[in-house]
Amino acid sequence: MIRLIIGILILSTPLSGDLVCRAAFDIGSGSIKYLVATVNTETENIEEVLDADSILTPFSADVSQHGFLGEHLEKEAVQTLLNFKIRAERLGAQEFTGVATAAFRAASNGTAFIARLQEQTGIELSIISTEQEGYLGLLSAALKVGLSLDQIVVYDIGAGSFQISAMTPELTVYSAPFGRLTIVTLINQFKKSPQNNPNPIDPFLYHQTLTSLITQLPPLHPKLVEAVATRPLIGVSAHSKVVRFKTPYQRHHVQTAIQARIGKEEETFTTDLPQLELSDLILMEGIMTRFGLNEVQYVSLDAGLTAGLLVGGLEHATTP
Repeated sequence: MIRLIIGILILSTPLSGDLVCRAAFDIGSGSIKYLVATVNTETENIEEVLDADSILTPFSADVSQHGFLGEHLEKEAVQTLLNFKIRAERLGAQEFTGVATAAFRAASNGTAFIARLQEQTGIELSIISTEQEGYLGLLSAALKVGLSLDQIVVYDIGAGSFQISAMTPELTVYSAPFGRLTIVTLINQFKKSPQNNPNPIDPFLYHQTLTSLITQLPPLHPKLVEAVATRPLIGVSAHSKVVRFKTPYQRHHVQTAIQARIGKEEETFTTDLPQLELSDLILMEGIMTRFGLNEVQYVSLDAGLTAGLLVGGLEHATTP
């Protein structure tokens, strides 16, 4: 069982009363997200979002190909973080903290990479566990929808992994190393292709990938099964733009969208990342089929895990 010790970050004199201006950074497997907001340290609420942004950075692709993070990504990440930090300072931010997720847990040089980013940017950074990542996603979603942690289940798709998280009543997190970039790696393994672009995907490759994905996913914890059956399932992060506008979207919406794209060249696709449009949908169908997820209520978070990081300040997770 995972026990979380959660503390509120109060690192400087509040700007006014119980308000403090903070900046948080979510260094994910495929992007760097940032959020600046004023936070009420008594109520643990975000009072006003001042700035938010996201820059695509393909950390997971490097790890999948080489097993480590390259120097070119370090330079790119440092520049992105410094640019975000300058913007935050202009808005009055006095506290800066950030987390790194799946790609950095997997990379052979992940710890050293993050240490160098911290040294070069002056931002307090740490690689968090899957449990901490699940908690921050749960907290960020709860803040967005205005419900308590024990009223929802969060289904978070990232670039290198996905999580399903709920309080049951203790934190229970399911995590698997399949995300929108790692599913592309799986498809290309079947294609025996060194290219990062998985398209076009024919019917045989689609079924091959879907079957492999479903069989590789372990079952959910029984407490999560019960929570999924009785609470709203809130989708966050990289759910496909093809279907997520539906409120909620259902499994048949995903399947219909897939059938419309099988065998097609990506020039006919409609999202801003056409190379991932079909593979995203296959990932979602596999997860929904494996766990019997019939519908998902998607919500757009301002910047990944950063809202939960701003108000929650995970100190550590331990296993007794």
